[in-house]
Amino acid sequence: MRDYLGAVLNMIGPSPADRPEFVEWGEVEGLLGAELPADFKEIVETYAPVTLNHHLVLTRPGTQFFNLAERLEQQIKGLKESDWDGAGVTFRGATPTFGGPDGLIPVASTDRREGAFLVRPAGGEGWHMAGMVLDGQFVEYEMGFSEWLYRYLMGEDMLGPRSGVFYPGPLVIEDLPKSPGDAVTARRGPARMI
Repeated sequence: MRDYLGAVLNMIGPSPADRPEFVEWGEVEGLLGAELPADFKEIVETYAPVTLNHHLVLTRPGTQFFNLAERLEQQIKGLKESDWDGAGVTFRGATPTFGGPDGLIPVASTDRREGAFLVRPAGGEGWHMAGMVLDGQFVEYEMGFSEWLYRYLMGEDMLGPRSGVFYPGPLVIEDLPKSPGDAVTARRGPARMI
């Protein structure tokens, strides 16, 4: 079995030098009523807030800008207020539910109006990923976050049909500002071993 967490960490490379040493997950997990998967937390702690390969944005708890807890609260509220029935959008054959511990949890987004969600499998143990292109249907991926992210970065369709975008060469990484006065810092990851 492939070590997808290690593969993602190798693909993105070293964390930025100014990343906070400690991340407090209590507020986020309290909001959701669920403990988030360890691989998701490790990737967020190591890199976020960040944009990967021009499109995918990951946020983190405890920052003034791109704060995961604030974004989750706003996004879950907005998603709950959306008219999914009127749009004919379902997840697992029913109207989608949002927030934890059993609903879809928005954990990443793109500038192409796509969303990535953590969700409990139908059996209830562990975590799967689901992707959605705005105004489309949700697609469930029976894999954890690090495998999903690895496949996304390799250009596979991980947000729905025809959603994949592959950029050859090292990843383009934009470290996003955490507070006023911070700048966006662009860098490249190491050479990718495919």
